[in-house]
Order: sequence, then structure tokens, then C-alpha cells
Amino acid sequence: MDCPGCGFQRGTVAMLKGEVKASWQVYPPTAFIWFTMLLLCIHLLFKLKHGATILKYVYIVTALVILINYFYKFFTNQLI
Repeated sequence: MDCPGCGFQRGTVAMLKGEVKASWQVYPPTAFIWFTMLLLCIHLLFKLKHGATILKYVYIVTALVILINYFYKFFTNQLI
């Protein structure tokens, strides 16, 4: 059984090669995770005024995308 993060490394490699569509097909949350990390780094470096609040909502959205992807993979693989 896959873990919730299975495919992140392959998705990252595909994204670094410029293959965004392939990255999405391998692991859709890859872009969300990297966006969250980028936003976190920007907030830590520049102390954004509402950065903590924005990050909180971005974390929630990213976590939801990861969970939705995990349950989708889990239930579609079980039905085959």
C-alpha cells in the first residue's frame, strides 16, 4: 500500500525537468508542497505582515490535496 507521500520524489524530478504535466500525473500534490515551502522561505526571510495567516491556509489546502490524492489512489487501486 502506498503512503500519502509516495510519488513526491518522482514528481519533483519531473518538475525540475520542466515536465509539469508528468509531475501532476505522478503526484499532484508536488506543486502544492513546493509552493508551500517557497512561501515559508519567503515569509522567514522577509517577515511578511500576514505571512503566518497565509501560511496557515496554504498548509491546510496542501494537506487536503495530499489526503484527497491518497484516498483517491487507495480506493481506485482497491477496486481494480
